[in-house]
Amino acid sequence: VGDWIEIDTLLHRRKSARKRAVTVETQTVGAGLLLVGLGETKLRCVAGETDLTLRCSCGAVAGVVRDVSPSTVNRVVCYCRFCQQYLEDLGKAEHLLDDHGGTDIFQISPRQVLIIKGLEYVRCLQLTPKGALRWYAKCCNTPVANTLPSFRFPFVAILHDACIDRSTLNAPIESYIGSVRAGVNHQFAKEKAKALRATKWAMASMILRMSPMTLGWAPRGDHRQSPFFDSTTGEPIALPRRQLGGRSSMAPPPP
Repeated sequence: VGDWIEIDTLLHRRKSARKRAVTVETQTVGAGLLLVGLGETKLRCVAGETDLTLRCSCGAVAGVVRDVSPSTVNRVVCYCRFCQQYLEDLGKAEHLLDDHGGTDIFQISPRQVLIIKGLEYVRCLQLTPKGALRWYAKCCNTPVANTLPSFRFPFVAILHDACIDRSTLNAPIESYIGSVRAGVNHQFAKEKAKALRATKWAMASMILRMSPMTLGWAPRGDHRQSPFFDSTTGEPIALPRRQLGGRSSMAPPPP
C-alpha cells in the first residue's frame, strides 16, 4: 500500500529485512499500532485481537507474537536448574522466577514470532554444549525465548512475564495463552510435584497435546521462518555464548 509493507508480507521477507539498516522510530497507539522506520521503507504492524506485543525492557527490541490463543500454544512452568541459572545470569531471577523457582513460558511455532526492530541486539546463551539456546536482548538483559539448538525442530518457548507488553492487552494474559498445563523438571522445584501440576500424568498430557502441534509445524517449514535462525544456513543469528555451568561472568549492561 504505497510505501507501507503489511506485516503478512514481511513474514516472507525475514532474511532480506534482517540485512537492512533499521532506523528505530516506533509508537504504540490504542491496542497496539506499531510504526517502525525500516531504512527508507515504513512497516506497519497492527496487533490484532490474538496478537501479543513483544518488547524488551528498554524498548530497543520489539516485535509481535501472532495468532495466539489457548488452542495454538502450550503453557508450562519449567523448574530446571538451567532456566534458573539463565535468569540469574541475566540478573532477572528475583523478578521472573516464581516462589518455587519456576519459569512460566508458552510454547509456540517460530513462524508466529516476528521481531520487527532491534534484531541486532538479540543474543543467546547456551549453558551446556547441546543445550537449549536461551535468547535475550543484550541492551537491557531482557529474557525473550528459548529454542532448541537445531533450527529443524520448530519450537519457541516465550518467557511472557519478561517480554510481553501487558499494557497493550485487551484481556488478561490467560485469555491468550490459557492456564498452566503442566510443570516440568520438578526435581529442582521448592515444592512437592503434585501441588505444582508437575506429576507424570500432567507431563504425559502436555506431551500428547504438544506432539501433534509440532508434527504439523515441521512439514510446512515453520523452522525456516524463525527469527532466531538464518533461513538458508540454519545457523543461529548470534553465536551462542558458551556457559558450561558454575557462576556466570555475565555483567549487566552499563547504565
